[in-house]
Amino acid sequence: MGRRGSGKSHLLLKLAESIQPGESCLYLNYQRLGSGPLVATESAELTANKLHHSICRRIEEFCLQDIYRRGTVSKDNKIKATGQLIKMADLSAADKYADYCKQFEDFLHLLSIPRFTLILDEWVAVPYLVQPYLAELIKRTFFHSPKIVIKIAAIGFQSRFGRATQHGASTIGFDVGADIAIDTDLDAYLVYDKETDKVEKFLAAVLFKHLESSYSLPKDDPHDWLIINCFTQREALSELVRACEGVPRDFLYIFSRAYFDALQTRRPIGVPHVRKATEGWYVQDKLKNVQDEPLLRDFLNTIVDEVIGKRKARTFLVEQRFSRARIILKLFDLRLLHIMKRGWSRKHKPGVRYDIFSIDYGAYVNLRNTANEPQIEFELFKPEDAQNEAEFIVPFDDFRRIRGIELPEGLLNTFETRYLQQIRPILTE
Repeated sequence: MGRRGSGKSHLLLKLAESIQPGESCLYLNYQRLGSGPLVATESAELTANKLHHSICRRIEEFCLQDIYRRGTVSKDNKIKATGQLIKMADLSAADKYADYCKQFEDFLHLLSIPRFTLILDEWVAVPYLVQPYLAELIKRTFFHSPKIVIKIAAIGFQSRFGRATQHGASTIGFDVGADIAIDTDLDAYLVYDKETDKVEKFLAAVLFKHLESSYSLPKDDPHDWLIINCFTQREALSELVRACEGVPRDFLYIFSRAYFDALQTRRPIGVPHVRKATEGWYVQDKLKNVQDEPLLRDFLNTIVDEVIGKRKARTFLVEQRFSRARIILKLFDLRLLHIMKRGWSRKHKPGVRYDIFSIDYGAYVNLRNTANEPQIEFELFKPEDAQNEAEFIVPFDDFRRIRGIELPEGLLNTFETRYLQQIRPILTE
């Protein structure tokens, strides 16, 4: 799971490169899947069936090539494996999914393949209403075999792995937690305020590898090398890491902008260059995503006005029962809001859990040196009296003031109701 730019595709491609000897791995991107355009008027079930047939065809084509790549397999087994692929193609055309899985297992046995990993990238490219039906077909076809592993890259807000049947007795598609598990949440992995040094060194290594692909660089520590050769001081790199809000793609884009800005002055990248680049990226890329959606734009402006403008902060609380509101998740998906911590509690409301969101760093930079500049933020650390708590969150400044910055329930409900009315056509059949 992860937003755009969080590194899902890169992670899966590295997984495909690192399979164990003897195993097989097929990477498929849904953006490139299918033999023709999807017809908007056809049913979700029919569209899912078309996409599933495309997956099966790609598997059969890949496996046919795999037969001749395996020099240690006997000629007799290669002939038998080719026959298995013919049977699999016939079963796929006849929609006999359980039988398809059995024949696939026999194929893997003939080639002595202990595990076949199928990687499905860009799940979001599948139409929203089609996703549960496609998930159901994948489950019926491949989930019967312990030799077949499925990895899916998805964006949480735009994914619908399953839907309840008419009477709610069962689920069409994947049952999250039973059929599949979300084992990697990239949005939670690179939260700067949680593990500052780890995140900074990781992103420094990402940048170093990108530079290394074009230039001959020494085998130095990436973090130290970048500070010495690209930045005026460590604070400039730290500011860049903080500005990207845990999204590696944004990190690289902001660095590129800051580099060319600094190049004009023939100096290394300093904090002012990073802030200027961050503001430009926020205005020209992130805000552009809500320009044509007045409701989202108004909601974002309201949050900025309430939290940054009136409360002089960048971080706010949302009760967990409201933090899955679609309008909140949409701004999170667009990288305009970011989650700092989930499941935090307040002393005077011990039974209520909150998620802590921050407004994008670009919005903060955009308001610097104005009357609305934030004065306080959260910091994550472990105090001496932590007792059973793994983490405490306190502001740099006045804790009593920051803990009162909670997004009003009435305001959120008003915008959420209007947003659900706006997107209802794509959420219901």
